[in-house]
Amino acid sequence: GDPCTVQGVCRVFDAISGKLDFESMGEKMGEVLDKLVSFSCVWSIGAGLVESSRITFDQCLRECEPCYPPQASVYDYAFALDKMDFALWEERLPNPFKPPEGTPFHRILVPTVDTIRCNF
Repeated sequence: GDPCTVQGVCRVFDAISGKLDFESMGEKMGEVLDKLVSFSCVWSIGAGLVESSRITFDQCLRECEPCYPPQASVYDYAFALDKMDFALWEERLPNPFKPPEGTPFHRILVPTVDTIRCNF
């Protein structure tokens, strides 16, 4: 195996898990850990894949870890800390979007699912 791949998974996992209180989860801790490890794999191992390879990765990951909702690709889900579960990236978009007053036009960045993902 590639140690950099394992380090990537661990870095994503550490970045998110440090914000959680596993002690207070009780029986739900195992389920949350499964989801968090799976999410970490998507955004480390699977992050650099091209679209056609992402489809295959999505299918393989679901066979190994069927914790993602079936409605969309694993790439369409974020790990929501408030729910300790998956939520669509789309749910994080401000609705409606209104740029801060006085912002010059060339400085306005309209949030999309992709910009939300990149800033996570």
